[in-house]
Amino acid sequence: MWKKLLKKISGTETMIFDELSNLADEVYETVLTLEDSIKDFLNNEDIKKDLAIVSKKEVECDLIVENLTKELFKGRLLPYSSEDWFDLINNIDELADLSDRATRLMGISKINLPEEVKEKTILLTKKTTNAVGLIKDSIHQLKKDFKLSREIAKRVGEVRDEVRNVEYEIYEKTHKLDIKTREIRLLKDVVFTITQIANKSKDISNRIVAMSIKYAF
Repeated sequence: MWKKLLKKISGTETMIFDELSNLADEVYETVLTLEDSIKDFLNNEDIKKDLAIVSKKEVECDLIVENLTKELFKGRLLPYSSEDWFDLINNIDELADLSDRATRLMGISKINLPEEVKEKTILLTKKTTNAVGLIKDSIHQLKKDFKLSREIAKRVGEVRDEVRNVEYEIYEKTHKLDIKTREIRLLKDVVFTITQIANKSKDISNRIVAMSIKYAF
């Protein structure tokens, strides 16, 4: 009996937290590549290289999630419930999925936009990257310091609100532009998808905060 119990405990917690940190790192790198691709997209440059990198990293994230899921299904004795773990892991992975979608959308067609719209779109992406960076930092602290992890996660909400404000500024500006409807539609699809990364980051931060409070006692 004790051998089975020790097997469930031994090394597993470290493995889970390490793999979760690896997932957060990979997702952050994916969003950084997305940030590069948005600049190429807005300057009408080829984004095939960026798309290949994002797609590769999205697959790598899926592999990490698969490994984490296998460990969790073994019934290991871990801090936090299985529901907490599965929700957190899958939401983090969705950030990579959304990055892949945004980059694929940018590969559909080139568009011509005024500088002020380009600047706002780049700003939107930078702020979204900042939100994901906070998630990464919070995940890294989750095992070490509940309080610090929670405090970092709480900052995501403010950044997400900034992203949403810029999103609607872009919509307002594009509504007044005399450009092709399909170009406006494509830009809005890209902007909306990037904003969803920030929104999902807020969901993840809420989960982290809840977990850190729930298990801090």
